[in-house]
Amino acid sequence: MKNNKLFPMLLCVFLMIFLPQPHLNAYTVFVGMDNTLSLEKIDTFQFDIVEVNLLDSLSLTIFGTSETITINGEQYQGALPELSGLANIYWAIDKSTNGFYAMDNYIDNAQKPLAPGVILSLSSDSVFSLDNFTLGSSWYQDGKYPPPWTVLKSPISTVDDTPTNGLLYVYSAVPIPATALLFLSGIFGLVGIRRFKGRKLEGQKAWD
Repeated sequence: MKNNKLFPMLLCVFLMIFLPQPHLNAYTVFVGMDNTLSLEKIDTFQFDIVEVNLLDSLSLTIFGTSETITINGEQYQGALPELSGLANIYWAIDKSTNGFYAMDNYIDNAQKPLAPGVILSLSSDSVFSLDNFTLGSSWYQDGKYPPPWTVLKSPISTVDDTPTNGLLYVYSAVPIPATALLFLSGIFGLVGIRRFKGRKLEGQKAWD
């Protein structure tokens, strides 16, 4: 009787170990830009892969403006300008020494700016992260898109309803809201009052 129960368990263990597993544990990151940037003035960008030893094993997917990408149940549009539905006709995206770079190819001498949305995704079986983001522009003398801008980073857990892990990196120029600054100044004011009252009480005790 015990053997009858043991055999199915051993069979399950065998199948789990030796049968090829679907890539449900793949680690995927997305890179995009939001509408707070002057996208018509951006013609190049680049970033590094922190785990540079994984660079050659990363799988790159690009997204044109006609595509819709689902991340954490929310839908995003692709960001790369297209010609007849073919993404990356105008923009070239390739590996650099430490990461990836992208640039507008200026085909037909007309700039083709990015749209707000997701530009690309990178996938690997190992965890990796991105760093050293830059934005370039031929509109400015030094060739750099001027600050303030930053890269917002948020975790993701699903892509097209498939279990996965990763991060969503978004180039953005969103400043700290004025309400947040007022809130912070209020906190600092309260701290100052608290410290002042504390010192006053200490003085009273000294006189007592």
